Amino acid sequence: HNIQDNFFYLDHMFTREGNGSGCIYLDKYNSGDFSDDNSIVYGHNMKNGSMFASLISYKEPGYYEEHPRLLLVTREHRYVLELFAGILTAPASDDWQMNYADRETYAAWLADVKARSVFTSPVTPTPEDRIVSLATCTYEFDDARLMVMGVLKEYKESE
Repeated sequence: HNIQDNFFYLDHMFTREGNGSGCIYLDKYNSGDFSDDNSIVYGHNMKNGSMFASLISYKEPGYYEEHPRLLLVTREHRYVLELFAGILTAPASDDWQMNYADRETYAAWLADVKARSVFTSPVTPTPEDRIVSLATCTYEFDDARLMVMGVLKEYKESE
């Protein structure tokens, strides 16, 4: 797609037309097929409730219990994200790593983010799982981000 950085779609639509709301987009360094250990999807926390504004509700008691899974739809596939963590993080943290050199390091990171989660989930990812992290702005500290993370599973019609 030849985009130079991860900032372009903050104020452009997927058609590349300028738009203050931007669009929801996958990190330019991730594989488009979600084959990385951690695929990061960005979206604005819009005051009008659009884009990723609803992710902020995962910080509220009871919201996770009502919304434990998300549907991720691409042109080619449908996936379910079985949510296991929602973390507050900063852009310079290690939480933005996309692939891990070994399964032990990845497993340790997965356990760490689950322990830091703003909600409690019965889902425990394994080092063989691929995850998707949905990232948006939050305001607990300067440049704070909320990442809501889920294990990527193929969608089955029975769901």
